[in-house]
Amino acid sequence: MSVIADIARRPALSLYSAQRETGPQPEYIRRTADGATLGYIVTSLGNPVRGFVGGYEPLELTHMSTTHLALALQANVPALWWGDSGIGKTAIAISLGATLGLPVVVISAAYLQPEDISGIPIPGEGRALSRRYDGWAVQCHEQATLLVIDELTRASSRATRNALLRVIQERVLGDLALHPGTVLIATANPSSVDPDAGDLPAALANRMFHETGEPDVSEWVDWMGGGPGATASVKVLPIDWARGVPEALATVGAYIRANPGELHKRPTDPILAAGPWPSRRSWANAARLLAAARRSEIADDDMLLVSGTVGPGAAIGLFAYLRDLDLPTADELVVAGAPNWGVPKRTDRAYAQVAALVGWARGRATAEAYSTVGEFLCRAADHGHVDIGVAGLIRLVANGAIPVGWRPDVGMTQRFGAVLKVGVA
Repeated sequence: MSVIADIARRPALSLYSAQRETGPQPEYIRRTADGATLGYIVTSLGNPVRGFVGGYEPLELTHMSTTHLALALQANVPALWWGDSGIGKTAIAISLGATLGLPVVVISAAYLQPEDISGIPIPGEGRALSRRYDGWAVQCHEQATLLVIDELTRASSRATRNALLRVIQERVLGDLALHPGTVLIATANPSSVDPDAGDLPAALANRMFHETGEPDVSEWVDWMGGGPGATASVKVLPIDWARGVPEALATVGAYIRANPGELHKRPTDPILAAGPWPSRRSWANAARLLAAARRSEIADDDMLLVSGTVGPGAAIGLFAYLRDLDLPTADELVVAGAPNWGVPKRTDRAYAQVAALVGWARGRATAEAYSTVGEFLCRAADHGHVDIGVAGLIRLVANGAIPVGWRPDVGMTQRFGAVLKVGVA
């Protein structure tokens, strides 16, 4: 069954009431952690407790919290785990490193100075400067590592927060670039339970996947007895999971094309801005998590994962859009074949399918995949969507992404000759 067809089977989203910032806080939707229960829990929280993500109380998600965090790490989306002091956030983060086969480095934002992160300047000859780095920074630069930034909301100064922002935003420690395999997770205490905690800057919060919740009692007891505890359900993604990223990007792009006002909506309330909200950056992160979820054993949690990057309102908008389209996946279209494709009459539906197919081909980057999608582009043009076919072709060959051995066939040349002269040498 396709992902979108599965969405169509889920409970209606009409229970969600999207309130603006000036009104009551919107209802917060969380799926139950019990795998046997596939419905949604709708919890009206009334007045928000200051400091929790997006102004909401965290629900007890049991093992799902760590499962979501592990998936975000594998998708290389920086993760932020909100929760009360003493629930084991740091210990579980360290366990995640072991589960994923990564060495772990833990630093505490509460005690760090900017030079601890960016390196200590060492004067050289003339005006030359070099930097001396602590061993943990060198390790994160030289080998794949899980970097745990503890107590992020208790950063010792604004300068320290800015230095950490560069680590999360630009993946650099001073002049040292993080190793491509290094992944980041931060922990934070809400200001409602920690008087020394402050609200996160919006720029920092917007770059991260936000998760709330805590391990349940049985997981803690299991861990105390030497078991895996909260990390028991963590699974490693298939090695080729990232092939689905272009298709997921195309899915999100089609939604934004139809709803451009949802692209960037930074909250004016600093409390809400410290949580997940929609921007170009967070939508891109959402697409990576969507692709990862589709290749994982928690595909039904795709909405929760997207919510953790762009916020619940934006996530519900995306999935309501997908539910309305009720389209097959690119894999299903390819299996059926272009001659059997019932080209949608609605422009938005046709665009979404072509975008997904182009993403599918770019994710595989083979001549066979490009030729297959070329057949779909021709069929779209033959059924009144020449502009969509042209747009799909331009995206297919963008940035010189042409696999070895692929040449457009006669049908593509006849329909898109002018475009091909420019895009394909």
